[in-house]
Amino acid sequence: MEIFMEKEDETLPVFDLEDATNYMAKVVFLDEKIEEVEKVAKRYIEKINSWKKGQSKELKGKKEFFEQRLIEYYSVEKDKNPKFKLSTPFGEVSQRKTSKWVYGDDEGKIVRQLKALGHEELVRVKEEIDKNALKQKFKVDEGRVIDSETGEVLEEVRV
Repeated sequence: MEIFMEKEDETLPVFDLEDATNYMAKVVFLDEKIEEVEKVAKRYIEKINSWKKGQSKELKGKKEFFEQRLIEYYSVEKDKNPKFKLSTPFGEVSQRKTSKWVYGDDEGKIVRQLKALGHEELVRVKEEIDKNALKQKFKVDEGRVIDSETGEVLEEVRV
């Protein structure tokens, strides 16, 4: 398309319907280019994420192997000498006096189970703004957001 080969001058205003048509064509063309870039990026991102997942799984398995060997060594030495400390230039191995809680990957499942067991008090409710409902209930006047019923201004929101 010829109109896309022209050097773009951001200072040129729209003077007439032809200019507006050319600018609109550029907008449509650029939307298509953006969509194309996102499509290509998505394909490669999925491929990279798949590769990363496979590599990470393998490396985590190897890491767990070495960590387990260190724990076994530490336990044997700790049994021999209760004051034993394992310290290397790359880190230390020590015992914890407290237990570590591991909550798993699906927090929603835990929430549902707590509710089913009757422990709703252990579940926090996150409050947030319902932006769609806010836009319907409030009106805009000179950039200010005003309650259409009471006329009060919502100070923290600007349009």
